[in-house]
Amino acid sequence: MKYQYINGMSARDYMSMEIPPERYVIPGLIGDGMSIIGGKPKIGKSMFSLNMALSMASGGSFLGQDIEMGMVGYIALEDNARTIRKRLNTMVKRVNQDALDNLIIFDKTEGDNKLDWLDNVLDANPEFRLIIIDTLYKFGLAKLGSYDVSYDSMDAIRCISQKYDVPIIIIDHLRKAEGASTVDLFAGSIGKTGAVDGLITLVDSRKPGVDGVLCAQGRDIQKTEIELSIDRDCLFWTLREEKLSKKEMMIQIMKANNPVALSLDEWSNKAGIDYAYTKALIGRLCENGVAVRVDRGLYRFNG
Repeated sequence: MKYQYINGMSARDYMSMEIPPERYVIPGLIGDGMSIIGGKPKIGKSMFSLNMALSMASGGSFLGQDIEMGMVGYIALEDNARTIRKRLNTMVKRVNQDALDNLIIFDKTEGDNKLDWLDNVLDANPEFRLIIIDTLYKFGLAKLGSYDVSYDSMDAIRCISQKYDVPIIIIDHLRKAEGASTVDLFAGSIGKTGAVDGLITLVDSRKPGVDGVLCAQGRDIQKTEIELSIDRDCLFWTLREEKLSKKEMMIQIMKANNPVALSLDEWSNKAGIDYAYTKALIGRLCENGVAVRVDRGLYRFNG
């Protein structure tokens, strides 16, 4: 029997339909669409999001995963310019210097309607691969009210994400009280969390050596919980076992700056390691063939 479908197709046709492969911001943790990262004040949400932005902008790795390189728009509405620049000066030690050109920072929006502004930004800049909004409150959508109002307001952002096929990550605050589940931790109506594709929480840990616990779940993300540490030498959230040694950090910094040759004092400043240790460390790297000394006391990565 032949049926007539209006805006529909059979399950068989659906199964044979060509669909673009699934993409991730962080494989296994944050996927396409719109996600919320929630945490209590001063836990390190903004630092986490800036780590993620720099990792994508440089095409580096983050939390043990390789990140596809792309242009990132970071809407920084909470921290001031001095704080952001100070963090960038430290974080850039861990990433390729090209990241600075691929990360576009917006410290304010224009006009009364922030959704229209966001739509215009993505329409004018098709090269963006990720947008981060820090924070939901500063973007004007904190007090969303009822379920319907909350859902519709958040869904409007998700529609922009779908329209331009660009993931949007929003930084938000968690309740003061503990929740029974990831969804319960977020302040406000469940309409806010119901409209998003992914939920990520960053919470404190009392476990020695663990600075935070990241819990992620979503429509296409299996619930995952991982322990994190902060590498304070470069202000990067890392897997608990991933924290870089001074030697590993120096190699990574020299490799990221290759073929630039710098003095011991300059390498010391870039890595945030004292001069005496830097001198001994680079001496050992030269002996092992990892680094090479060039004219007038300048050193660079040997590769």
